[in-house]
Amino acid sequence: MAMGIRLLKYWLNWQLLLGLALLSGGVNYLPLLIHALDLARRGTVREEAGLDTSPDAARRYTVLQLWLLVPFALVALALAQRGHR
Repeated sequence: MAMGIRLLKYWLNWQLLLGLALLSGGVNYLPLLIHALDLARRGTVREEAGLDTSPDAARRYTVLQLWLLVPFALVALALAQRGHR
């Protein structure tokens, strides 16, 4: 994310696009950090991290990881999830 902010200082086309891409990718990790801190505060990390080693679970988590590549996707999903609580 720091590299994305640094590249935003330059206003050349490719550098601006690269800076925005890196920044939006870094922003996707903020909801994950907030969720990890929330689990640590509640002390439920071990329960949440129950290992599911079935092939179906591996396939599911592989597909879910692709959401990290979509800019601001996890931010939008986290806000929507908090709205339903």
